[in-house]
Amino acid sequence: MQQEDGSFFGDQWGEVDTRFSFCAVATLALLHRLNEVDVEKATSFVVSCMNFDGGFGCRPGSESHSGQVRQPPYRRTPNWQIIRKKSLWHDK
Repeated sequence: MQQEDGSFFGDQWGEVDTRFSFCAVATLALLHRLNEVDVEKATSFVVSCMNFDGGFGCRPGSESHSGQVRQPPYRRTPNWQIIRKKSLWHDK
C-alpha cells in the first residue's frame, strides 16, 4: 500500500525501500492500473532518494547503493521509464 510520502511498504513490518516502489509501479503498469496510486508522490519519493553523487539510497538520506538504480539496463531508472518521467533524473 502506498504511504503518505509516496513510498510503498515491502512487508507487514513497514520496511520502505525504492525497490518496493519499483515493484509496485511495474506491477501496476503491467496491469494498466497506475491510476490506483498517486504517481506524482511515487515519483517524488524516488527523486528524494537521489544523492549528490547521482546515486540513490534505499530511503531519503541513505547512502548511495549500487543495488538501487545503478544496475544493468533492466533496472536503470525503472520508475521513470514506466511512468514516463525520465526527465526528472536530469532535473535534480
